[in-house]
Amino acid sequence: MSTYRMTPEDSSTIYFDIAFLGYTSDLSKYGLKQFAENNKEQVDKFKCNTSECELYLKDGTHIKAISYGERYLHGYKFDQLMLFDDDRWLIMDHKFKEIHEIQECTMYTSNVPEECQILKYEDIRNIDSILQDINNKINSSMGIPSKYLV
Repeated sequence: MSTYRMTPEDSSTIYFDIAFLGYTSDLSKYGLKQFAENNKEQVDKFKCNTSECELYLKDGTHIKAISYGERYLHGYKFDQLMLFDDDRWLIMDHKFKEIHEIQECTMYTSNVPEECQILKYEDIRNIDSILQDINNKINSSMGIPSKYLV
């Protein structure tokens, strides 16, 4: 995966900044973790905590998990937007307006051609596994004992 571009004026390398967006904030972080795991030979540094999740590749590319809303976009400029969803790809229909807003607010200086600015990164897990993970998180946060779960 070539993730850098050369400036026409000189031969200095400029690296990409990529936004990673899931259907939810949790899915954004999970997707970036999965991306890091699937590309671990290219990963230089990966940091993820409750407030942010960022990945640095060995070639200098920076990938940041982002959320929806204007407050999450201030000050960021991205070259590409990588979408992450389960096999239903509801993000494309349900979040079209938000995706367009992200593209307009953060990618207006991108040197990447518009037709290549939005990429899809597919979840290799099945939907039942994702739903089970989400239900487990909800139930554990509510303190519901597992013996009462169906």
